[in-house]
Amino acid sequence: PRSPPLESPIAKCSAGIAKPFTHPTTQQGFSLIEIFLSLLLMGIIASMGISSYSRHFRTARRMEAARALTDLGMALEQYGILHHTYQTATLERLHFPGNTPGQPYRLLILNATDNTYTLNAIPTHAQTADTACATLTLNAQGTKGITGHGRLEDCW
Repeated sequence: PRSPPLESPIAKCSAGIAKPFTHPTTQQGFSLIEIFLSLLLMGIIASMGISSYSRHFRTARRMEAARALTDLGMALEQYGILHHTYQTATLERLHFPGNTPGQPYRLLILNATDNTYTLNAIPTHAQTADTACATLTLNAQGTKGITGHGRLEDCW
């Protein structure tokens, strides 16, 4: 003998039409407060990520400027050996760009004399937010400096 078929979990109404069983107090979807809290949490996490991302790129651009100043100092030393002065050296004569790649810093040769010079990398555009280091400096004696309020070791 065959056993009778099992009844499905679908309840039948009096007219014989099948309806799914639902609990009358079951909530479907998310409440408005839950959505707002989720958006708020995502916003907080995103702001922390953006802040970290910006700080990383500021530091990377500053390191690029420090390298550019070092390279410019070496070019000036070669110029000084050939011409016995730094006074007539310009960025153009040294075949050196006036800005670092992407232009976050402007490079300058200042106070060039026969025996000494000072180089500056001045922040431009978004890099001006780097107030801890601000302008990077390098002189003929190899002395590094900053005009910001931060520590020299953190900036160079």
